[in-house]
Amino acid sequence: MEIYTGVPVSPGVAIGAVFLLATEERSVPERPIAAEEVAGEIERLGDALVSAREELTDLLSATGVENEISAIFSTHEMVLTDPKLSTEVGATIQDRLVSAEFAVAHFFDDLVRRFQSVEDPYFAQRASDMRDIERRVLRALMGDRREEIAKLSDPVVIAAHDLLPSQTASLDSRCTLAFISEVGGPTSHTAIIARSLGMPAVVGLGEIMAHLADGSLVIVDGNRGQVIVDPDPAQVQRYQRIMQGFERYRLELARVRDYPAETRDGHVIRLMGNIEVAADVASVMDAGGDGVGLFRTEFLYEEGRPPPTEQDHVDAYVSALRQLAGHPLTVRTFDFGADKITPDADAPAEPNPFLGSRSLRLCLERPGLFMPQLRAILRASGYGAVRCLFPMVSGLRDLRRAKEMLEKARVSLRTEGHYVSEEMPVGVMVEIPSAAIVADLLAVEVDFLSIGTNDLVQYSLAVDRVNERVAHLYQPAHPAMLRLVRQVVQVGLDSGVSVSLCGEMAGDVLYTILLVGMGLRELSVSARSIPAVKQVIRRITVEQSREAAAWCATATSHEEVLTRLRESLGELVPALA
Repeated sequence: MEIYTGVPVSPGVAIGAVFLLATEERSVPERPIAAEEVAGEIERLGDALVSAREELTDLLSATGVENEISAIFSTHEMVLTDPKLSTEVGATIQDRLVSAEFAVAHFFDDLVRRFQSVEDPYFAQRASDMRDIERRVLRALMGDRREEIAKLSDPVVIAAHDLLPSQTASLDSRCTLAFISEVGGPTSHTAIIARSLGMPAVVGLGEIMAHLADGSLVIVDGNRGQVIVDPDPAQVQRYQRIMQGFERYRLELARVRDYPAETRDGHVIRLMGNIEVAADVASVMDAGGDGVGLFRTEFLYEEGRPPPTEQDHVDAYVSALRQLAGHPLTVRTFDFGADKITPDADAPAEPNPFLGSRSLRLCLERPGLFMPQLRAILRASGYGAVRCLFPMVSGLRDLRRAKEMLEKARVSLRTEGHYVSEEMPVGVMVEIPSAAIVADLLAVEVDFLSIGTNDLVQYSLAVDRVNERVAHLYQPAHPAMLRLVRQVVQVGLDSGVSVSLCGEMAGDVLYTILLVGMGLRELSVSARSIPAVKQVIRRITVEQSREAAAWCATATSHEEVLTRLRESLGELVPALA
């Protein structure tokens, strides 16, 4: 028996036999062709691209995936439909007189090399996506065998060095109990898909494949991030009881979403949803959310396509407002750069994009990009409860410049005869340590503060949140992080400015009792997390949560904090112990 610890990316427990997913090695020889064969090869390429696009469409339809996942594969679709792909590959076929297969492999090898030459984990993830697309096109050209995982007939635990996004999305829940991988992190595309499918998953396990064999019995604990290889009978029985409790827990979540997020002693916590497109509002409301606490508007911008117009923005915001039926919509202005989409694919690579021209900095540099969005937010404010949220604010200078541009947009709209709400709330994301430190100064000039834990953790602890090598150091429970959050919440209480918290920390039920105890009364989470967080809120009292927060404030390490929080959560929700 051996126990391996990795990164838990999707909760739940599974017990089953291992299915080792071998790495599919691709070997495409340079097959020369005659000049008269060029037209036929280019025609084969066109047919393969059409087939690859159809296969991608079938994958999305068959899995019934949410928009969160659709956003991943929309990038794949854009690459397949980009004229640059067919033009450059066709040119290679014609100039070098080689087969379509070799030309495709040559194109993607060059593309992947360029991504990997940039020392940024975001581009490494994009390289994985490119390999996924390449495999799909080559399979259409070469008639390769179907994926091994599509042939499964008995329930197994998939074990792999890594899983490509499309492989994960195609997993059949009837035959896949869980999956584990040697690499990966909590924000990878594979992790996002696993959570959406509700499939237990642990990634970042290191060289576990060398210690597994087809048919080995394993226990996958997606709650704690552990994989037990060759467990003894007592462990199997224990986890079987845990699995039964977890199934009852899932059934409870389906009911709790219809109830308010109210503690046992009558304190209401506003649970908001995070969305990427207007269509996501339906998922938030179906899950029992109280509105949208974070609209990630950069997803309105699609690489390779014209930028959204002012009217495109207005249409998206008004569409969301109509679905919200009076509930608030918090529109975060463009958060471009670093590990996110960029408006300029040809911009030179920065040595450290997380510390470079990104987010609000980039928008302030590019008024032509920023002003249409600000105007659209103001125009949408006439249709419902809109809140404007500025990301990556480092201090008063950033905030004041953004507010000046917002006021210019307001004046221009009034001049043109547009109705603009005079009371639209304006807030800032607190996701840079400097903003947390000067939160008292920012609070004087805004209506609300929103703590963005994803970036605040990585900037506070100097840990890249998408870098697999340091994923274990990314700890929201670090005492320094908790002190920053507590400081910002106290500023809100002292100044009368509301404070919310968004990011993965808000959606992790492990932290719910702590966040409520710190004084937070608004959390913004993914739609899928709303019922689980709501259930915990409904099982606690504010006094209990304050006691937990007071204890955590005395802890000297994140391990102490996590141990205490797991104990508390286990008492509240035994299925997650």
